[in-house]
Amino acid sequence: MKNCERILKGFLHDPIDKVLRIPGHVGRAKMCMEILGISGFEEAKDSDMIAAAMERTLLEDTEKIQPFTEIRHPLCEGKLDVPEGFPEGIPEILEDVLKKIKYLQPEEMVYWLYRNYIDEVVAKLKVKGDVELSKYMPILPADTRVPDHSIFEHLKIASAINSYEKYQDNSLFFFSIGPVQSFISQSRKTQDLYNSSYLLSYLTFVATWVVAEEYGPMSIIYPELYGQPLFDWFLEKKKQIEVKNSLSSLVDLATIPNKFVAILPTSKQEELEDIVKKCEKEVREKWNDIVEYVLDNFLTSKPQQEIIDRQIKDFPEIYWVIVPWRINGKEVQIEAFRELKIETETIEKIIKTLKKQSLPVNVGIYYPLIYSLGEKFLKARKQLRNFVQTEEYGKKCTICGEREGVVSQGNVKPDKKHILKDKECLCVNCFAKRMLDEYLEKKEFPGATFGGFPSTAEICLADFREKILSSEDCRTAYEEFSKEFSKLLSVRIVKDSVVPKLKDDFDKIAENIYGEWLFEENLTQRKIKEELGEVERIEKNLPELRERLKELHKKVGKPSPYYAVIMLDGDNMGKWLSGELLPDIRYSYNTEVYESFSDSFKNNLPERKLLTPAIHASISHALRNYAIEFVKPIVEKEHLGKLVYAGGDDVLAFVNLKDLIPVLRKLRAAFSGQVEIVDGRIQVKSDNKTGFVEKDDKLILTMGPNATASCGVVIAHYKEPLKYVLNKVREMEEKAKQNDRNSFAINLIRRGKERIIVSKWFVEDNKTDVLSELENILRYFKEEKLSKTFVSKVYDSVVKTVNSTNGQLRLRGKMLEYELKRLIKRSSDPNKITNEEIESLAEKLHKLTYASFHYNFGSFICFIYLAAFLSDYLL
Repeated sequence: MKNCERILKGFLHDPIDKVLRIPGHVGRAKMCMEILGISGFEEAKDSDMIAAAMERTLLEDTEKIQPFTEIRHPLCEGKLDVPEGFPEGIPEILEDVLKKIKYLQPEEMVYWLYRNYIDEVVAKLKVKGDVELSKYMPILPADTRVPDHSIFEHLKIASAINSYEKYQDNSLFFFSIGPVQSFISQSRKTQDLYNSSYLLSYLTFVATWVVAEEYGPMSIIYPELYGQPLFDWFLEKKKQIEVKNSLSSLVDLATIPNKFVAILPTSKQEELEDIVKKCEKEVREKWNDIVEYVLDNFLTSKPQQEIIDRQIKDFPEIYWVIVPWRINGKEVQIEAFRELKIETETIEKIIKTLKKQSLPVNVGIYYPLIYSLGEKFLKARKQLRNFVQTEEYGKKCTICGEREGVVSQGNVKPDKKHILKDKECLCVNCFAKRMLDEYLEKKEFPGATFGGFPSTAEICLADFREKILSSEDCRTAYEEFSKEFSKLLSVRIVKDSVVPKLKDDFDKIAENIYGEWLFEENLTQRKIKEELGEVERIEKNLPELRERLKELHKKVGKPSPYYAVIMLDGDNMGKWLSGELLPDIRYSYNTEVYESFSDSFKNNLPERKLLTPAIHASISHALRNYAIEFVKPIVEKEHLGKLVYAGGDDVLAFVNLKDLIPVLRKLRAAFSGQVEIVDGRIQVKSDNKTGFVEKDDKLILTMGPNATASCGVVIAHYKEPLKYVLNKVREMEEKAKQNDRNSFAINLIRRGKERIIVSKWFVEDNKTDVLSELENILRYFKEEKLSKTFVSKVYDSVVKTVNSTNGQLRLRGKMLEYELKRLIKRSSDPNKITNEEIESLAEKLHKLTYASFHYNFGSFICFIYLAAFLSDYLL
């Protein structure tokens, strides 16, 4: 790592308890440096000034000291009022923590401070009994006047910047890997899908690690590496650094997006070219290593080397852009951005105000412009797609359909033949992708688990398995069927993985026979021969086996052949990252400070908060928290689902129908931080507007209530081709985005027909939660207060009032509500439903017709159909 001493000076120039007692903080900072044997405190001054210019908004009285009374959320209007009783600094704790590492080498100190410093201080505070301060410690601000960014982020940026005696030498580096959607969608199995998404995440991290090794982890602005499972694993295994509160056990979760942004402490062309070459080299060598390992270990005969080289050379696609802050020995000036058509009005206004106050202007002011320029260049670069002329011969790959298929059961080792189906023939890339989990487990991450992704049939069966495991009687019946299956067909049982919640909830998982064999329609001679090969006495033993399965179904109930795929995506993330959606600038300031400003000063302030590296780090941190603290627990711990990826703002998950609605509601609420923890479980709390969630005695940063997300859902039969389902769920996500975002779209594919609902999550000024209403309505069906004939009655009656040209309901207002009430009465048992319930249900349905579906009959009837359909799966 280059210039470790400079990095350490930047990171330690302020103590992390600065805001607890501002007078004397310089002395505490010097004490921290002295403990670690670091001198030259003043040498970090210029880097500190650039970092401060990036992060701190204009102040009318720059000398005023503001007491520490509140913490502002970086991305919304929310704030936390600081409790009374915090100590005035914690120098003795800082001293204890730093003495622990004074014997480390400088590079080890950099990694240790970045990853462990805050966590170690929090642990010491808890031991001391200062639980309240320990909760706030990770989000303590850098400045009491502008308390919307943490001291950790400020120290990180100051350590990343290379500036000495008013001379700065830095660049902003953008690096991206692709293709994303096409590569991921080329999947036939759920394991293919998982491997595809993980591979892109992992290869991006490989390049990120190169930059961290060269210039320190503080240089990575987006995504934030702190608390990333892959980063923790690499620290422990590659650097032998003990990680406090390590998340390396979650290394199987793809949380790294396919792009990173870093501050490089140089603008020298040869150095910049060198780091780019190293990043590209590491990524390509890692991909080559994966391919070589897979072909050497799982094939009896490899394809010709010429074919291997030809097929792997166009993956991955790598794009990068570097924007130097210093060109030809001179700092970049505002005129350069004007010439490149970057909007500069806001920054020019700030510069004008600074000059009026006789305050210095430094390059940190230009960060929003530098970032916008880099994004513009990267977008232009991606439009110039890499093109490699290749000729492919013979039968095309079964999965991608692009390259020649060269791997089949004929050249796969005997113990791996089950990996490919009879007619599958894969190219080198697709075979390497399919076997990636084996490479990761055996070579890269020994001890971690990447394989065993449940099949779509198993996702359907999750609630069926849960019933079996919850009852001794059902478990016995299942085990008897499993034994008979093996005995009568004289085959080794092919096992299927179960969803994580079942592993967590039950000490012993019953012999997990592959999910498809628990559906009666699959117990046929043709299917058994197709999947298991020639089996003796099939015709004779099949009837007995089918009878055993029927007995199991009588005890447990017939399993559903349907499952759900969820694809959720944060709305306008490009605008968030460019600063367009940041709140009013007043919410940068402490309330008392802002109220003290004169009207003339307020009028000269920018309209909204400025884009800063701390904003980028906050977005990354919030998205990491979303994935690890909320998405994974919601999908895998609290419900019957399996997460494919949660990288950046994207989520892809498979969910059992029983849990679909609660999972959707929680995922959407958690994205905006509108949840709470009740008895250890995540619950929706729509009135939480702070942007922070308290969980496990810590305050967790989220995107806040201004951030929204859109979601596509497909409910499909497990026999539908996975590629088709993935394309459909992507279509649904796009429909939700086209519905002015902050929406969901659900497609129920049943018996060849698609029934599509598109709606906002919330209607009537956010007072009505549409999915909550769906859940309430389907309970009427579940409790048999409403017959499922209601769906057809509504269709037959109301369709007569639909305008054939635009599908809109002509019958509206009270007339429609009266008609719905009449149809409810005709479809219900008066002994099970009260008049009040009929009135309430008719009112709710009518409200949804106009507020959510805008009197669109197609969406409305699909909504009722979905409620009736899902009622069979609600416990």
